[in-house]
Amino acid sequence: MTRRPGESPDPRGRHDAFERIGEEAYRATIARRLLSISLLVGTILLVPTVVISYRSGERLSLVCDAVVYLAFLALFLFRRLPSRLTYAAVAGLGALLGSLLLFRSEGGGAADAWLMASAVVATIFFGARGGLALGAVTTVVYALVLSASHLRLLPWQASTESYALRALNVVGLSLLCSFAIARLIDGYRGAIRVQGKLSVELGRRQIELEREVAGRATAEERAAFLESHDGMTGLPNREGFRLELGRALAIAAGRGRILAVMVLGLDRFKRITSTRGQRAGDEILREAGKRLALSIRQDDCVGRLGGDAFAVIFSDVKSQDDIKEIIDKARRVFDRSFPAAGTELAVSASFGIALYPNDGQLADDLLGAAESALQLAKEDGPGSYRVFDAALHARLLERVRIEHELGSALRLSSFEPWFQPKVDRFGRVVGAEALARWNLPDGGLRLPSDFIDIAERSGAISNLGRIVLHKACLRAVDWERMGLPAIPVSVNLSPFQFRSEDLVSEVRSIIADTGIDPSRLDLEITESGIMENEYEAVEKLAELKTLGLQVSIDDFGTGYSSFAMLKDFPVDAVKLPKSFVEPLPSDLRASMVAGAVIDLAHNLNFSVVAEGVETLAQFAWLDDARCDQYQGYLFSPPLSARNFAVALATGLPTAVQ
Repeated sequence: MTRRPGESPDPRGRHDAFERIGEEAYRATIARRLLSISLLVGTILLVPTVVISYRSGERLSLVCDAVVYLAFLALFLFRRLPSRLTYAAVAGLGALLGSLLLFRSEGGGAADAWLMASAVVATIFFGARGGLALGAVTTVVYALVLSASHLRLLPWQASTESYALRALNVVGLSLLCSFAIARLIDGYRGAIRVQGKLSVELGRRQIELEREVAGRATAEERAAFLESHDGMTGLPNREGFRLELGRALAIAAGRGRILAVMVLGLDRFKRITSTRGQRAGDEILREAGKRLALSIRQDDCVGRLGGDAFAVIFSDVKSQDDIKEIIDKARRVFDRSFPAAGTELAVSASFGIALYPNDGQLADDLLGAAESALQLAKEDGPGSYRVFDAALHARLLERVRIEHELGSALRLSSFEPWFQPKVDRFGRVVGAEALARWNLPDGGLRLPSDFIDIAERSGAISNLGRIVLHKACLRAVDWERMGLPAIPVSVNLSPFQFRSEDLVSEVRSIIADTGIDPSRLDLEITESGIMENEYEAVEKLAELKTLGLQVSIDDFGTGYSSFAMLKDFPVDAVKLPKSFVEPLPSDLRASMVAGAVIDLAHNLNFSVVAEGVETLAQFAWLDDARCDQYQGYLFSPPLSARNFAVALATGLPTAVQ
């Protein structure tokens, strides 16, 4: 029976098999040799035996010798007889010949030799029991011969004492030789047994070695695979993709083709993993990789660069006009929802594309260009795409430089709040909004448009907002100590800050540390930031209100939220966004929208602050619509803390009657 790969051997079974096979082979070999030797000796002695027996008149002996010879010849010729029958025949023929010689005459040493040889042969074939059996038979034969001699049934006479002594010698020597042979056979069996155990142990060790070698080979193959492939999706990883891109570029250069590299990133993937769990994110990544691999041609290549980013090589682009088709093909991958931890989620992606040879001729350059285009596409919103452009790339490099400098600026607390006045319908300063400014080492300033988005993407916005809030409170306290009007100061909270679990405790700590009257602090939170999780937002706003401060909703009415939900928010004011104010008053549709938003806010008991007011016509329209406060360049641009203190003390230049 052949052993299947990986199947453990049966040590006992293999040991028994070795023993049985070894003994049987030993006996068969002895039987063949005895038959061969007997025939050889018989053939040599056949002629002289016939001549001597004929001359001496011993025809019965001649017949016995001939019968035994023919019997040995028949056994030799019919080798396929059952083994035990052959063994019994060999031993029996020797005993028969010895007995016949003994009955025919005193027999001398020939009869004794054949009888002893038969006992030894029986021991070899059948063990100690066989030797004892032939010894018993020999004893019986001698007893019969002696009895027949005394009854004068035989042609010869023998004394009882001498014949008994002879019989004892023959039987004793037969048994002695038989037991010696049996001992040798037992020793052989022991050797067979040891051989079997060694064979089993060697077989077991061989199997272990085979398994170990197979395990090492599998581990090495796995390690080699993971050097160039992603373990989760099975796609080439960044290094593997670079190698594939290098080969594709060499082919494109040789054939004069245009080659496109597209890098895509899943939109809001971090939000998916934070709300649905890492398992859901992994399932989405695996499914996205599978769909992308099925959507491309055989000559193209898909890889996973890491995180939620994938890359695709399009090896034969006819012209830049094919880019739209490439994007459409990639977008179709995300038309169907993705399985995620027992549910289905809609997932979109943003895309960045770079073309060979225009945007890079080396793999790293081309891949970097596509990744730069992707970063810019993500700024445009979910599902957007960008084709690499050198000017845009320069802008991106500038942003990377700003992001690098941002960490140092936070450590040095290089951010200061500037303040834009809020005025009433008579132009009197009744509040201020704190706006961050970045003080550069050379004395220059960076405006929020240069760094707020970067701070949000890098996760630094919370630290930046905390610095601005703390300093704004300090400046308000300073103005009060200077005897200036105690106006409220508004500070913007980013959605990232508002989602923080430590927000309430941080604001409480800043109020205590700066000593500001909480009623003079107004926190502005964007409508979209509040509506990300309405129920948690209501609870957090209520906690902030318990501190005694005011809360305003920035960008009110931009359409993100449900107005029915807004009525439950514990807020004091809303800000009419600049996008609503800018078209006033000439745009009839804009006028209707702005008027409706102001009326809605008043119906919800919110005061209204219009921002971005730049013309008297806008101000006049807003005043007629019963807006409560105004903010914009018509009255004042943002001012440093010192200049704002002057404006607060002397008033702003007259902008309204």
